[in-house]
Amino acid sequence: MDEQLELINNACGLLSSIIHHWSTGRCHVIEL
Repeated sequence: MDEQLELINNACGLLSSIIHHWSTGRCHVIEL
């Protein structure tokens, strides 16, 4: 369960990073 939770948290963090980049109006390639 803990590993699943960590994956979800990582996905949420990545999503908010993408949304943040979109909201700035810039097209950045997000490096993993």
